[in-house]
Order: sequence, then C-alpha cells, then structure tokens
Amino acid sequence: MSKYNYFIGIDTGRYSNLAVVINKQGTKLESIKFDNNHKGCSMLMERLAKRTQNSLIGLEGQGVCSNILTNRLSSSCFTIKPIMPINIKRHKDYFTQDVKNDEYDAYVIADYLRLRHDHIKDLDVKRSKALNAIKELSKLYKDFAKQKCAHLNMLNQAVMEIFPEYISIFSKINCKSSLALLSQLPTQKDIAGISLGRLNTLLSKNSRGHITTEKIKHLYTQATLSLNDSLDYTASGLRISSLAKMISYLQQEQARINKIIKSYLKDIPEANILLTLPGVDTILAARFISSISSIDRFDNSDALALYSGVACLDDKSGKKQRTKRAYRVNHTAKDAIMQIANCSIRFNPASKAYYTRKRKEGKRHWQAVKALARNIIRVIYVMLKNNIKYNPNISKDSKNTRQITHFN
Repeated sequence: MSKYNYFIGIDTGRYSNLAVVINKQGTKLESIKFDNNHKGCSMLMERLAKRTQNSLIGLEGQGVCSNILTNRLSSSCFTIKPIMPINIKRHKDYFTQDVKNDEYDAYVIADYLRLRHDHIKDLDVKRSKALNAIKELSKLYKDFAKQKCAHLNMLNQAVMEIFPEYISIFSKINCKSSLALLSQLPTQKDIAGISLGRLNTLLSKNSRGHITTEKIKHLYTQATLSLNDSLDYTASGLRISSLAKMISYLQQEQARINKIIKSYLKDIPEANILLTLPGVDTILAARFISSISSIDRFDNSDALALYSGVACLDDKSGKKQRTKRAYRVNHTAKDAIMQIANCSIRFNPASKAYYTRKRKEGKRHWQAVKALARNIIRVIYVMLKNNIKYNPNISKDSKNTRQITHFN
C-alpha cells in the first residue's frame, strides 16, 4: 500500500508549466498552470501547501530539471522523482488516445508515477544542480571553441595578405607569444617601427624564453624587408589586432571554464572513473556524463550505444536481415563519444590497433572511428556500472574487466 495519497505530474515548458494532481485511484483532482519564474513557483507552492506531507511529484527529464522549480520543490520538503521521457511515451501508448496537450501530458506523468513510483529513484538535487551546471558550461566551452576557430581562420587570412613571412616564424599563430605580439604590433610596419631590444623583451616575456634571439632577429629583419610604403596598414592592423585580442580572450575564458568544470566533476564519481580512460579530458568527460545523466538508465551497453548514436537499429523483414541508422539519438553524447574514440587512437595502443585493422578492411576514417566508438561504449558501460577505473594490465580472465582491456 502506497504511503502517498496524491501524485503530481508536472509538464515543464520554457515559459510556463502545468501540474496535474491525481489521487490513489488515478482520478484527476485539479490542474495548475503556472509561469516558469519565481512568482509562478510561489503560486504552485500555495496551491500544494495542504498536500506537502503525503504527495509525490514527478518531473519529466533526465534528472536535470529547471533550477527554480527544483529548488522551490525541494526546499518545501516535497519528494521529487525524475521520469525518463521514453517511459512516459510508452505509458502514453497504453491509453491509445491520440491527444497532445500539456494537461494530458502532465496527467500521464502523474499516472505513471502512481503506478511505478516504487521503482523510480528520488531526485538527487545536489547532483542535478552539478550536472546542469556542467552541461551548460561544456556547451559554452564548445561555442567558444567554434568562435575561436572562426576567428583563427580570419586571423590567418589577414596576416597572409600583408605579412606571409610571419606564418613561418611561429609554429602556431595562436600561441601566447604570437597573440601578444599581434595584439600590440599587428603589422610589419609596427614591428619595424620599434627597437630590436623592445621586441626581444616583449616576446621573451610572453614566450617564457622559448623563442630564441636568432628567431627574434629573423622576425625583425623580415618585417623590415617586407615593408611597402605604398600600402596603408591602418585597416589591416586594426583587423589583425582585434582578432588577436578576441582569440586571447576566448582562450582565457576556456581555461576558466575548464577550471570550474573540474571543480564540479569532483562531486561526480562517474566522471573521475571516465577520466582514467586514455583520450578523455575534462571537457569530453563533462559532455558525456551530463548527456547520459546516470548509467542506471541503461539496461546494457547496447542501449547506451543506441542512445549515443553509434549503434544501428535492426530492420528485419521476412528473410531480409539488415540494419538502419538511428536518427533519434542524443547528439551531444554522440559528438562526445566520437571525439573520445578519435583521441584514444593517439593515446591507447589497443584503440590504435583496432582502428588500423578497420582501415585495412576498407573503412573510411570516420567509419573506423565509429566502429571504435561502439567498442569504447562497451568499455565505458562496464567501468561506470561496476565502478571500475581503466587499467590495461588487469587480467582478461575477469568477467567484469574483460571488456575494459580488450577490443573485439
């Protein structure tokens, strides 16, 4: 017999939410529409005040819910249970009603909660907040990376137009010393207009002594020789200086985001396990863990692979045995696992051997990487499910660790 008398399903939206309250028998008692802000949440709390002690609330999602709503509900001593969207969809199919509106969706959430609440874990509010922050920060990091790449291409083009010799002097145009130089002295006219000693001081300070005196002299000579009095360097200088400053700013912000994400990952045990896998850095671990939320959502590695977009769906009909591509996947998880696989080729000998074998079979680069990602998913699933860190020296005789040390 359930200890709860009321079950509340909340269908969340961007601007407004809708809650439906039902009793033990599944009868709808009331529906409450409220705005997705502090005032709206306060109104919901007032309406639910008399049912605080014997009510259970269900929120559709992966355990990463609206901060405002989650904070208000948890602070008001409500028990919250996150419900996976796929479970709601399956439960909705039982009703055999082609209805699509917020009130009906909220009722289905409440009814599923009424029938299955004993099998659903309570929402871990602290973990939910951490995952939400990690998800937002990792997305911001990727957005900054795209912007940096675009600005870097424009910077390369701008420098090549007026001072192509510059590219051969620095190994990377976006290194700290190069960006510092281009921010202050964007053209060869600016470089040639100062003394060699001042140029030496500027580059030595930002390169920490890695740029030799000979290279600095070579740069100074090339800047002097490439001067053209018929050219106006004002527009090009402003363009190069602005782009260099933007790239420097984006790199600083990425470093700051990376540091904050690391602080959040300390409270996520799965992330610390995933970081032991060769080819996984802080950002990739953050993106993958925040996209899957919890490994307990998946019954096996096949389900995780399908969710991550590196497995195909069976498409059998009669004697035909074939597969088809899955389109309804989590694209963040797919991007993260593909990047993990691509990086593991450089850092993991087993991954390198598997990738080389697939390439010899005639697969293109990304086809081989996707095949490798499918195997890495098996490794990750066992690691996270059994709380095991990656160790290539573990005996392959162990049932739980065989997949961690071996690529089929």
